[in-house]
Order: sequence, then C-alpha cells, then structure tokens
Amino acid sequence: MKKILLIIVVLIGLIGYASATESKKECINQPLRIGINKVTFKSQGTKIVGNLFIPENYVEGEKLPAIIFITPATGVKEQVSGVYANKLAEKGFITLAFDHRSYGESDGEPRSTEDIFMKSEDIKSAVSFVRSLEQVDKDKIGATGICAGGGYLMQTAVGERRINAAATVSGTLVLKGTVAAMGGEAILKMAGEARQLYDETCEVTYLPIFTEPTAESNQFAREAYEYYVGNQDKYPTWKNRIDASAFANLAAFDIQSIAHSLSPTPVLFIAGSNALTGPLSQNAYDNAKEPKELFWIDGATHMSLYYNEDHINQAVEKLDLFFKEKLN
Repeated sequence: MKKILLIIVVLIGLIGYASATESKKECINQPLRIGINKVTFKSQGTKIVGNLFIPENYVEGEKLPAIIFITPATGVKEQVSGVYANKLAEKGFITLAFDHRSYGESDGEPRSTEDIFMKSEDIKSAVSFVRSLEQVDKDKIGATGICAGGGYLMQTAVGERRINAAATVSGTLVLKGTVAAMGGEAILKMAGEARQLYDETCEVTYLPIFTEPTAESNQFAREAYEYYVGNQDKYPTWKNRIDASAFANLAAFDIQSIAHSLSPTPVLFIAGSNALTGPLSQNAYDNAKEPKELFWIDGATHMSLYYNEDHINQAVEKLDLFFKEKLN
C-alpha cells in the first residue's frame, strides 16, 4: 500500500513538473520573425498578451537591447504604447507593448481594474519575458511608461534592478489628483461599496473613465476624450470604463515622494511644455538623484505626445539617444 501511495505521489509530481515545463514553453519558446509578433507570457499565473517588435535590420544570432512600453491607465497595447514601440524598433531596439491583466487581450478579473501593485508585477513579468529571449541582451533592458504607466514603471524601477534605464512620456506620477477630480471622498466611498459588492457577488461596478467634455472641461479632458472615445472603432479592445473599486488603490499613489530612490537607475522624464501634467515631471525630476534628465517638447500637451506626429517623433529621438547611451 505504501509503495502504491509513493508511486502516486511521484506521478503527481511528474505531471506537475511537465505542466510547469509546458507552461514555460508556452510563455517563452515562441517562434519570432522580423516585424510584429503576437506573444504571450504569464504574470502571477495569468496570461498576458503583447506585441513584440523585431527590427528590420536584425541579424540572426545578434543580441539587442530591449525596451518595454507600459500603457497609460486603462490603455491597450495597440494605442500609444504600440506607436512608440514600433518607432523605437525602427531605431534598432527589440520592443514590447503589452496589455496589462484585465485589459485588452490579456486575461484577468475583474476586468478594467487599476491595481498599482498588480501592474507593477506585470512589468516585472514583462522584464522576465524579454530577458529570456535569445535575441535580447538581458543586461540591456530599458522601459518607458506613458501617463500613469510612467508612474507604475517608476514605482517598479525603485526596486527592480533588471530595468537598466527608465523613461516616462507625459508621466502622471501622482494619481491622488485623479481621485479628487473624480469626486474625492464620494468616489472613495463608492470604491469601498464596489469592492464589497464584488467580494459578495462577483458583480463589478464600472464607471466611465472619460466623459463628454463640457464648456468647463480642461485641455486634458477634451483631448483625452477625443483620443480615446473618438477612436474606439480603431481600438476595439479598449473599453471606456474602470472598475470603481480601483480608486481606493490610487488615492495614495505618489511617485514624486520616492523619486530619490530611483538612483542609480538612469531616468528620463519627457513632457510637453503646454501639458497640464508637466509639473508632475518637473517635481519628480527635482526629487530624483543623478543620473536623471528632463526633456521638454516645445508646444506639446499631455495628449499631443500620443497623436501628434511631430511631437511623437521628437520624443522618439530623445528616447533613442537616451537608451543608446544608457544601455551601451
């Protein structure tokens, strides 16, 4: 009887090992080609879907530096992060844009949730994925976060030394202002009620993340609505919603206060001179230690760095110089 139980235990262990090995193969050993590749990897056991860009001039056997692009809050990989990933691949980098858990093509429940710790883990898993690729020099990994993605990246980079250089574009490095703009105490009370409902019933309370602008709406609100809601047909996996319980996670998010801890990782903050969020990059830069850079794009707004070709190209040129210097 003991021998039978021992055999069963061994078989279970072998099956588990085979399953884990197969899962690793599914995540990592994927055939890649020049251009854009749909890839998958796991983050804390959940499937993440990304677009990996291999440069046109890639020569088999090379090991190139890689840059990971992190989407804005609620964003998907085909939007602005994919634009930058494609353009930096044209500069000779291997690049990755991916959907965070609960967004786009990636798995994860509840859908459309902004969990700053979960997103940080997704970034770490993306780092593990690109470092595992035979085409990538694992000691030359850069990352760029856009809008709130910049905040999530910098939070991760404080302790994640596998990220060898980090940059933000239109970085939203403090999110408590977003909570205030969405209703302050009222939205936090709603967040708690939404969490209670989800835990009891698995029902998710959704709010629109962007609403139609009014005469009182500021520059960012008008441009963001036009970019996101106005392009829903172009980006069908994007949803104009956010899990209401997520606002409780955002209330205390403030990268400015820990920016000094980013050193010795080189950091670059790119912002538009006319961006309402520009002071957030300035404050983070002021609080960070060397090596650090702050790069202003004249005339750019927060959102024009998403869609204005001239402004995007200026940001791309700066990112190219920064990463080629810091990942050399």
